[in-house]
Amino acid sequence: MQFKSKSQIFRELFTKIDNCLSKIPDNDYKGNPLVESEEISKYLTEMMNIFYGDREGNVHKPLSIDLCTKLIYDEIDSREEVQK
Repeated sequence: MQFKSKSQIFRELFTKIDNCLSKIPDNDYKGNPLVESEEISKYLTEMMNIFYGDREGNVHKPLSIDLCTKLIYDEIDSREEVQK
């Protein structure tokens, strides 16, 4: 992925987000759509735990539950659109 920004934190965050979204399956382990499953919470938690460390050694988790939820559902919806 090509970024215009030179910020290492920015690049790292978006790479982690992209990796997390790409691992989300369409269906849960029972074969049901993930959006209808409680298993979606596992992916939501994983995304909310994405972090970066600053120069002082502090860890920051900048992704809110609202943003993570939106990103996950948008990923699933986008896949469905591509399949049509």
